[in-house]
Amino acid sequence: MKKKKIKQKAKTIIDSIISKEIEEYEGYGIAPEFFIDYLESIDFKEDPDYEFEMHGWEYDYYAKYLKDDIKIMISGCGYSGNFTVELDKEEEEEEEEDKEEEEEEE
Repeated sequence: MKKKKIKQKAKTIIDSIISKEIEEYEGYGIAPEFFIDYLESIDFKEDPDYEFEMHGWEYDYYAKYLKDDIKIMISGCGYSGNFTVELDKEEEEEEEEDKEEEEEEE
């Protein structure tokens, strides 16, 4: 895929998440810098409590960016090319959702 098309795809994914059209996008073949470059161009800042992190031989990576009350998490694996971009929820929200799912299953 050409660089221009990759940039456009990253922009489309981020814009869809910001508008809450989608909460999460899982894909393949877009490096994290395309998402980070776009986020920074629209005034998102790296979360000072959660710096870009890479580890492992498979080059797993995690980054969190903030703007106003929107938090976006980018994660993936450089080895396989898989990535996830999602709205980052607070732990309390996640616990509440888990509790609701458990109650629905009962």
